[in-house]
Amino acid sequence: MKYQDYYGARLGSATLSKKAVFAGQPANITLTYKAGELGVSAGLKVLFQISSDVPDVQFDNPKGLNFVQLESSNKNLKLEGYSRQNGLKGKVHERPWTNGFIIFVKAGSLIKDQIIKVHFKNFRMQTYVEDKFEFRLMVDPFSTDKYIKLPSSPTLQILSDNPKKLKVIAPSTVTINKPFKFLVKLEDKWGNPCSNVSGKFEIQNYKQLGLKNRTINFSEGFVHTPAILKAETPFFIEASYSGLKAISNPVYVLNPGNIQKYWADLHWQSNESVGTNTVDYCLDFIKKYALIDVSCIQPNDFELTNDFWHKIKQLAKRHTKNGEFVFFAGYEWSGESVRGGDRNVLFLEENPKIYRSSHALLDDLSDADQDLSVATQLFSKLKKHQALTIAHVGGRPANLKMHDDSVEPLVEIHSDWGTFEWFYFDALKRGYEVGVVANSDNHNGRPGASYPGFDIFDTAGGLTCILAKKLDKKSIFQALSKGHCYATTGARINLDIEGIYHQNGQKKMAAIGEELPSKSVLESLKISCTGTSPVEKIEIFNNDKIIYTEYPELSGQSKLIKISWQGYVPDSTNPPYPWNINLAFSKAKINNLQKMNIYHHTKISQSNNGIQVTSETNGNTQGLLLKVNELEGKCKAVINCKAVEVNLAKLSNVPKFLFQGAHAQAQIYMANPEDASIDPIKVTYDLKKSDIKNNNAVFVKVTQKDGQMAWTSPIFF
Repeated sequence: MKYQDYYGARLGSATLSKKAVFAGQPANITLTYKAGELGVSAGLKVLFQISSDVPDVQFDNPKGLNFVQLESSNKNLKLEGYSRQNGLKGKVHERPWTNGFIIFVKAGSLIKDQIIKVHFKNFRMQTYVEDKFEFRLMVDPFSTDKYIKLPSSPTLQILSDNPKKLKVIAPSTVTINKPFKFLVKLEDKWGNPCSNVSGKFEIQNYKQLGLKNRTINFSEGFVHTPAILKAETPFFIEASYSGLKAISNPVYVLNPGNIQKYWADLHWQSNESVGTNTVDYCLDFIKKYALIDVSCIQPNDFELTNDFWHKIKQLAKRHTKNGEFVFFAGYEWSGESVRGGDRNVLFLEENPKIYRSSHALLDDLSDADQDLSVATQLFSKLKKHQALTIAHVGGRPANLKMHDDSVEPLVEIHSDWGTFEWFYFDALKRGYEVGVVANSDNHNGRPGASYPGFDIFDTAGGLTCILAKKLDKKSIFQALSKGHCYATTGARINLDIEGIYHQNGQKKMAAIGEELPSKSVLESLKISCTGTSPVEKIEIFNNDKIIYTEYPELSGQSKLIKISWQGYVPDSTNPPYPWNINLAFSKAKINNLQKMNIYHHTKISQSNNGIQVTSETNGNTQGLLLKVNELEGKCKAVINCKAVEVNLAKLSNVPKFLFQGAHAQAQIYMANPEDASIDPIKVTYDLKKSDIKNNNAVFVKVTQKDGQMAWTSPIFF
C-alpha cells in the first residue's frame, strides 16, 4: 500500500461554506477542517494551483482585502498563519500546488473530531471560471514536515461575472455561396464567456449574410450562426447587445480551390498538468467560444502520465473531423534551458511514442529509460516519426544553440508570456530556416481566447494563421512543416504576401514560408493587409533588419495621440522590463484615455494634463490613446528617469521617440481618429541591392492602431 493511501484515509475531512462564487469578486468563505484519527501535530497547508491567480492572504488587517482569520474548537491551541505576505519565501508546496499558506499548530495538538476554521474575508477570487476550484488541504500529523493530502479536498464553482464585452468572430476566408458559421459571444471584464446569460443578439447587416431576421437567439453566452456570403469583400459582421457593440474580423470570399486561412492555438495546458479545468472542458471551450480550426495541448512532459498521454492520443482521433477541426497529439518537452529548453512537440501519426526530458513529478518510472535529457537527442529520435517541434520562450526558454531544421521548422514569437521578436531574430541570424507561430500557452482554461488575470502572465494569447487548401491533419501538418503560416498577437488580421522572382527567364511567385530555387533572388514583394483595427505601420524585414517601412495616411483630421512602449530584458530567466512613465502636457487637456494591451498589473493615474504609468513588459507592446482638446504646446515626458520634450503641433503618424534603451523604446505619434474606417492596405516594394545579403529571410510585420501585430514567416533565398 502507498504511503498516501495508508495515512490519507485517517486524516479527516473538510468543507466549504459556499458552493459558488463570481470570478474576480471578493468573497467571504469559511473552510472547516475536522481532524481524523491521526490528528494534527505540527500544522496543515491550504494550497492553490500554480495556474490560479488568487492573491496571497494576510493575517494582520481584518478590514483589508484577503484577510484570513483562524480559529479552533480546541481553545488551548495557538494557530499561526504563514504566507508570502508575512515572510514566506518561494513555493508553498511542490508543483503544481505552489500557492497558498501554512497554518502552524502550537501549544498542543489537534485530536480527532476537533476543528480548525479558516475564515477568508474579502478574499478576491480567481479571475477565470472553473467548475471545481479546489482548496487543497495537506496535513502534517507527525511533526515531520511531510504533509499528506486529504483524500478529498473541498471545491467550489467559479462563475463568470456580468457581461462587459461583445465579440464577433468569423472565418477569415469563406467559399462563395458556401455556408459557414460565425460566433457571437459575451464576455465579462476578465474575458470569461458569460455562460449563464441567454437572450437575443442583433446583427446589423443580417441581410447580406443571408439571414432572415435581425435578431438571433443565444444561450450560454454565445451562438454559432450559419450564414452565406457572395462577393462583397472584405466583409465585417456587425452585432449589438444591450448597449454593447462589436464588429468581426474581416471576411474574404474566395472561389473554390483557393488557399484558405485556418486559425490555430497549438500550445495550452489543462488541469491534468499545470492548467485550469480538464482537457475535455478546454476542448469544449475551443469549439463553443474560440472558433479556431486547429489545436494541440502541450502538457509538460515531466508531469505527463502514461494514462493521460494515452487519452490525448484518443482525443486527437475523436475530435479531428476533416473540414471542421484538427486536433494534434502533442506535449511540451521541458528540459532546462541549458539542456535545450522548452520545445512543443506535435505529431501527425496517431499512436506516437513519448520521449520525456525527465520523470521529475511522476511516480511511475517504468519507462524512465526512454528519457532524452538533451534537445539534440530529441531531434534525432523525432526524425523517425511524423513529428515537428516549435521552439518557444516560457518557463524554460528554448536554447537556440540546439536546433535542427529538418525537425524544428517553427519558433513561437508571442504567447501569454509576452512578445519575443528577439527570439525570432536570433533564429534567423543563426541561419535557421524557420517560420513563425504565436499561441497562448494558456493555463487558465481558455485556449484560443486567452486573457491574463492577476497571475504571472500579463499579455493576451496569440494565434497562428495556417495557409492550406484543406482543413485536414495532413494538409495542416504539411503547411506548418513548410512555414506556410503567420503569427498574430491574437487579432485575426488578414495578411497576404507574394514574392516575385525569375527562374530561367520566367516570372514566378513565392508565398509565405517558401524557399526560392538556387541562384534566384527576390525582386519585389506585394503585401495585402486588412486589419481588425486601422493598420498604422507595415515593416519589411530581412532577417533582423528593417529594409522598408510604410505608414498609411491617417483618414481625416485627428486629435488622438498614441503613446506606446515595449521592452524586454535579455536574460534566460525571462524577467519583465520595468516602466515608470510620467507625461505632462503644457497646454493640451486630456478629454479621454483608452488603454491599449494594458491589463491588471499596470497602474495608471490621470489628471487633466498629465499621466503617470507604472508597468512591466516582456517584449510586448502597451500603450495609451489620448484624445486631447488641441494639438498645442508640448508633451514633457520623464521615462525611467530620462527626460524629453515633444512639440504636439509637429506630431504626425510617423513616431517620435520618447525613450530609447538597448532593448526598450517608447514612442509618441498621431493615431487614426475614433471613427476611422478599416480599409485594405496594399503595398508593393521593389528590393534594392543594398537590401540583399548572403542569407536572406524576408518577412513582413504589421502593427494596428490598437497595438495588435502580425508577423509572417519569411521567404528565404
